[in-house]
Amino acid sequence: RVLFHPPAILITYLFSILKITPNFVSLVTMICSIGAIYFYSQESYFMALVFFWLRVVFDYVDGALARYKNQCTKFGKYLDLR
Repeated sequence: RVLFHPPAILITYLFSILKITPNFVSLVTMICSIGAIYFYSQESYFMALVFFWLRVVFDYVDGALARYKNQCTKFGKYLDLR
């Protein structure tokens, strides 16, 4: 949690200023998941780890941004990977 939470707070603050929606962050999370799977299948384990770390950080950002902006939608619930 120490590796994920501090960067997620900073990114959440930045995204709230830039008016990025939680659903967009969920899409970025899905892209990071696909990237992690791709690099893992190519046996590039360091890059797979980087993309997995980004996936977890953006998952934190997605939830925090949705709560901060009070933007909880049915589509967002389906889009969220958990």
